[in-house]
Amino acid sequence: MFKRILRIAIIVELLLLIGFLPTLFNPNAHLYGGLGGGWDWSPWGFVGPMAGLMFVTGFGIDVAARKIRNPVLRTIVVVALVVALASVWAMIVRSE
Repeated sequence: MFKRILRIAIIVELLLLIGFLPTLFNPNAHLYGGLGGGWDWSPWGFVGPMAGLMFVTGFGIDVAARKIRNPVLRTIVVVALVVALASVWAMIVRSE
């Protein structure tokens, strides 16, 4: 159980790095005292809602992969989880 949770956490952090690296290289980022613009997320945007949402989604995908035997139903559940994550993510990004 611990290995699965650790694996999910590592994958989530690697995915979050994909979004955080462009912020580090943006000279206009709030992180550097700029006015914002471009790819500019706050560190709390990564640590708080995005990491939590992605971890819950990853855990849900892991549970679906282990518990659902029908491959078609398993695919539908995994796609629904990813679409739900993308929808919530888009609402959060749009509200900032």
